[in-house]
Amino acid sequence: MFSTFSLRLIDTAPACSVVFSLAAILIGLCAAPASAEDDYLSIKYSQKSQVRTSLIWIQHKADMIVNARKPADGKRRVNIEGARAVGQSLIDKNPIYGRTGKLFFKDPDGEIRSCSASFAGGDSIVATAAHCVMTADGDWNRDFIFIRAYGSTNQEIHAVRCIAIPGIWGEFTDDTTSFDYAFIRTVKPSKVGSFKVSAEPPPESLQIVGYADKFVKGRAMLTMNFKVDGQAVDRLGSRNNELGHGNSGSPWINRFSQQLHSVSSYYDRSNPKDLWGPRLTEASIELLAYTEDGC
Repeated sequence: MFSTFSLRLIDTAPACSVVFSLAAILIGLCAAPASAEDDYLSIKYSQKSQVRTSLIWIQHKADMIVNARKPADGKRRVNIEGARAVGQSLIDKNPIYGRTGKLFFKDPDGEIRSCSASFAGGDSIVATAAHCVMTADGDWNRDFIFIRAYGSTNQEIHAVRCIAIPGIWGEFTDDTTSFDYAFIRTVKPSKVGSFKVSAEPPPESLQIVGYADKFVKGRAMLTMNFKVDGQAVDRLGSRNNELGHGNSGSPWINRFSQQLHSVSSYYDRSNPKDLWGPRLTEASIELLAYTEDGC
């Protein structure tokens, strides 16, 4: 449910300011796999590795991270039932949108992909889906960068220091979907704070914020309010949700308390419009603390 990018589709002239900011910001990714406690899988990135990653994204001209649209584009019609575009003024003024962005990375075959993600659990912690960082074959993806407020004029690039996921995710059985979440520690903190990660029961309705490939090729932020299907003990559901690819890792937020209760994970094969996310628990809070300590 993450996105695959073709450089031919985004081959525009890069902005010099973006290129130089990449070199400056991403100082610090030769990935160093870390053996965590049995309950976790994690990977750390050295400063040398971060430099290598910055050069990789510069090599790709950084054209996927120039401003995706002008503020007026927030009024563009969205052909996804229940979803609406988030305008520039909302991204600037409302931290629910300012904390959300896109996680770019390469899969083990070198293809550029992306997921949605958000600052949650701490000013240097990003939450997303576990399948965005590790493949079904148990291989880590690589060359991660997180772009907060992606698509806005105030988007901000964040290098990655380490990533942690539940250890059971690496077993890849039907029972692991309830563990499809990951926490990422960034090199520098968010300028707009973060959501609180909650293991409490969610309210009757939540808000999804993220990106969808079917809307301007995933270059503009979308949001959707929905009634929560909370019947399952280990997951939460959003029925008749058509956001689709690019939405993986999107935060499921209580917009009043600004608490994170889940992230977009997978669509039900028997009901392909039903989107599900893991129900966060006390074990999720422990993984968050492990990540905050540097994995």
